[in-house]
Amino acid sequence: ASPALKRQVVLGRPNDIFGQYGEAVFDELFFWDSWKHKDFIDVFFDVFSESLVYYASMEQVRGNSLPGAGIYGTVNDNTVTVKGILGKGILLNGMNQYVNMSNPFANI
Repeated sequence: ASPALKRQVVLGRPNDIFGQYGEAVFDELFFWDSWKHKDFIDVFFDVFSESLVYYASMEQVRGNSLPGAGIYGTVNDNTVTVKGILGKGILLNGMNQYVNMSNPFANI
């Protein structure tokens, strides 16, 4: 069974008194069931192994949602897709755009 994402992961939303960060593009978001060193990922790049728990391709935004496997993203303030490293990515302006990632089954 996949471990539950107990807390939300927020991309692009600052937690400080200034209320903004720089502009960013997020492309291909992966969560595994255990820690993976970057060298392991670079050598084996078995990103779709059975230890992959959550995945969001960042290829499209549907209304205010960001489709993914095992994870749900709520898009805030008209976030758009742009050219990424692998296909498309989502562009966040660093002001009021952010994506709230959560496990849709966490409260069931």
